[in-house]
Amino acid sequence: MPSRYAPPGPNASVSCLNRGGLRSTVRDGSTVSGLTRPVLLLDVDGVLNPFPPFEARFEALPAARCHYDPTNAERLGTLLSKFEIVWCTGWEDKANEFIAAAHGLPELEVMKFDYSRPELQDLESWDGEEEQFSWKLSWIRRWLRERGEPAVAWLDDQVEDDAYRWAVERNRQGHPTLLVKTQETVGLTARHTHRLLQWAAGL
Repeated sequence: MPSRYAPPGPNASVSCLNRGGLRSTVRDGSTVSGLTRPVLLLDVDGVLNPFPPFEARFEALPAARCHYDPTNAERLGTLLSKFEIVWCTGWEDKANEFIAAAHGLPELEVMKFDYSRPELQDLESWDGEEEQFSWKLSWIRRWLRERGEPAVAWLDDQVEDDAYRWAVERNRQGHPTLLVKTQETVGLTARHTHRLLQWAAGL
């Protein structure tokens, strides 16, 4: 996983709420996959789980070997009323298992990453001196294409210039796109939440 935190092992456990995720709509008597709200792609590390040194407002979540801000539960609850939230994190399914319940979230859809793909082969040896890139972007683009290019907001601490160029082009093509970058030691804030809600209200 391209992250400084590793998710808990397969034998760890913590309770989760009931399953949520994308809705279905019915057209002409047939059921199809449909999005009733814009998508919010939600990262964990650097967004819900800060990197040190972080503020005292964060509490330990021992089962997941990470920290979280209890006040984010209310923020995420508000966002869930306006967005279809999808985990977009190296934690993948472990985000539902260990992160969701602490933040008052139901089990959400998870974007999956294939770490054997060439664009991730050199991440472990990357020294930070080359041009920054958004390692999730190729998967996000494919995921959105498969779902008919819905409106999307991406909340992450690793959003680089290539993602901003992609967002500009996507907006130009008529597919609403918002990038919200967090500070990795601070994570999600009221300001980020307000920006996301303001954008969703304008669609």
